[in-house]
Amino acid sequence: MKQILDLRSVHHRVEDRIRAHVLLCWLALLLARIVETRTNTPDTATTWPRARDPVQRLHVGTFTGPAGLFRQTTPQPRGPPAAPGPRHRHGESIAAINDQFPHWFPDTYADYAGDADQLPVDQHQLLALIAPGRVVIGSATDDATAVPRGEYASYLAAAPVYELYGLAGTGLPTTTSWPPPTDQAHRGPGMSYHLRTGGHGLQPADWDIYLTSDLFHR
Repeated sequence: MKQILDLRSVHHRVEDRIRAHVLLCWLALLLARIVETRTNTPDTATTWPRARDPVQRLHVGTFTGPAGLFRQTTPQPRGPPAAPGPRHRHGESIAAINDQFPHWFPDTYADYAGDADQLPVDQHQLLALIAPGRVVIGSATDDATAVPRGEYASYLAAAPVYELYGLAGTGLPTTTSWPPPTDQAHRGPGMSYHLRTGGHGLQPADWDIYLTSDLFHR
């Protein structure tokens, strides 16, 4: 496939991984085109860069603990832009989070306040774009803002893309019923999950898991 399509540069040699790479590139292009065609702005040429720029401003934190070194690209999420997705009917609304944190998002996100069903993508699709890099979801059982059950659903929905990369398995028990076991690290080949007992925010118990377990290890 690499020779037929003249792909450069794809650092894979196994056919299945090359196909998975091409599929993810195609999905990324599809995402850009959906954003360009579905947003109601007069200048659609600037729509995708405006949606992309906040993502590019994310920084990687490097941490060292007893289990070794790991890198974390985002803190524990909150509200609609977190793993539950804005179409989930609970937690912080698009309007509320844009009022409190307008600097987190492109201006176009506020256009979907009260109309989340019109968003061209949902959060499980964005989680899937991290593949084949490791995705880590940290939730809390009583977090009414970030909605842990929605985060859990998004985590499971992103798993098929990891399977395309040969990274099948979420690290969770075979049952997918809610809630999964709490206060422990769940680690699969490319996905990790942690559900703490308690409320919103990063707590010492979260850091104990993050620094002493292998949640973030590649």
